[in-house]
Amino acid sequence: MYLNRKIRIKLDAMFPHYEMTSEQKIKPHTRIIQVGERVRTKFFVNNKLNWKLGVVTHKLGHLHYIVKLDEGREVKRHINQMQKSAIQKEEVISNASD
Repeated sequence: MYLNRKIRIKLDAMFPHYEMTSEQKIKPHTRIIQVGERVRTKFFVNNKLNWKLGVVTHKLGHLHYIVKLDEGREVKRHINQMQKSAIQKEEVISNASD
């Protein structure tokens, strides 16, 4: 390789080298979270780790996601900062009595 470049010859035109697509480059052990799944996300407040619950709304590439938290805020998180959760969102039921 001359100057960090591959030298092209006529054989390269006859037998082209195909690059793997980005979907094929994903390692098989990479976790995948689907849009709409319930997750816990990491938050560091005052240098302490907290977890907040939310729902994945968008997928930004292979490892980044937009999560809508139960408190209404949307945050961008890496997959390493999220865990799948089976905890359902608590619904507030007002007990109005007349």
